[in-house]
Amino acid sequence: MNELLANTSNLLQNLLLSSNHITSVTPEYFKYIQFIPLFILFFLIAFLLTPIIGRFAKKVDAIDYPANMRKEKLNKYDQTVGVKAIHKTPTPLLGGVAVLLPVLIAIPFFITSKELVIPFLIASGILFLIGFLDDVYNLPAPVQLAGQLIAASVIALSMIDIPFVNNPFGGTVNLNWFETTFRVLTVDWRIILPGDLLVVAWIMICTNAVKWVGGIGGLLESNMLVAFALLFILGVRTESSFVIIIAIMLAGAIAGGWIFDFPPSKIFTGSTGKTLYGFIIAVLAIANGAKVAATIIILALPLVDAIYVIYYRYTQFKPKNIIELMRINGPMHLHHQLNNMNFTAPQILLIETSISLFFGIIAVLTTGAYKFVFLLVIIFVTIVGIIILNQRAKKRKEEGIKQSAGKTPESKYSY
Repeated sequence: MNELLANTSNLLQNLLLSSNHITSVTPEYFKYIQFIPLFILFFLIAFLLTPIIGRFAKKVDAIDYPANMRKEKLNKYDQTVGVKAIHKTPTPLLGGVAVLLPVLIAIPFFITSKELVIPFLIASGILFLIGFLDDVYNLPAPVQLAGQLIAASVIALSMIDIPFVNNPFGGTVNLNWFETTFRVLTVDWRIILPGDLLVVAWIMICTNAVKWVGGIGGLLESNMLVAFALLFILGVRTESSFVIIIAIMLAGAIAGGWIFDFPPSKIFTGSTGKTLYGFIIAVLAIANGAKVAATIIILALPLVDAIYVIYYRYTQFKPKNIIELMRINGPMHLHHQLNNMNFTAPQILLIETSISLFFGIIAVLTTGAYKFVFLLVIIFVTIVGIIILNQRAKKRKEEGIKQSAGKTPESKYSY
């Protein structure tokens, strides 16, 4: 695989160098465009595999039914707070399998560092299995959270660490107060405290924030395509082959699967994709030199939306613990509010993706203290925007209810 990629890359380089029109820009941009064949390869694989996985999902009854078609409630909160999913017809899940399975299988052929690959594949395999079983059997929230915690702990125990964080105003903050190394499965593992605790917290936050993005066909995929494309750019800048290869393969595969998930969706990503996308983003951010601030900016919209939803759930339903909090579902997210304001699914997709792309470009272009300032501004603006939008959506919904209540069977004949 490495030889095939290298030969394809050399062929592309020769073709570019043979053109007098673009010779002047080749040295600067070739380090990015040499990975186009890899993007195309996984685009085609996901594109061809998704319909097959869709038929398999129907056979195992991995179907997302609208609330009014469910035989039983998912939990005591289900349907008491409104309909979470906006789709109106039963739709197959497991779309994430077609995207992620080829990438996970291919990683060992493209990346030789077993200290990175083995822990990553172990953790990803755990979440892949948890997501698949959740799509088929609707696993309880405690089981899903336990799987996420185990996967995050595997990464924390690996050589993927956060020994320090950069101070945007100069210097670093040391997170390596205690360190010990051991060897298991012919792989070196390392514990760094308190840095590994931050690793676990960071992975859990990203995993669940991204998991909540879905609700409209293609919305999660669009946001993730932007995120992985930008992480690819950051990886090229830092010359991190681990980040580059995984990010570009996933960007291609997500683009191939996105075609079938664009509204009206023929298949949904499902829990398999939702759980793993955020996890992989969190891991790539750490592996790329703890690019946490840049990743927060890239994920600013889903992160702030998740924080707002958690706050709303807690104040509205007073859950007894975090497990009960995670089980609450309903139309509380940004895309639900846009839907209440009569935006169509493609319009909502375009709005949120454009915002994520704008934030991501800022993350790529800014550095140091500027990035920190932009991060604070973006978080503030996003919070204010979501609050205002929620208030307007609530007002619009109340006005619609009043208008519906005032109508009579004879009113349609009135002039």
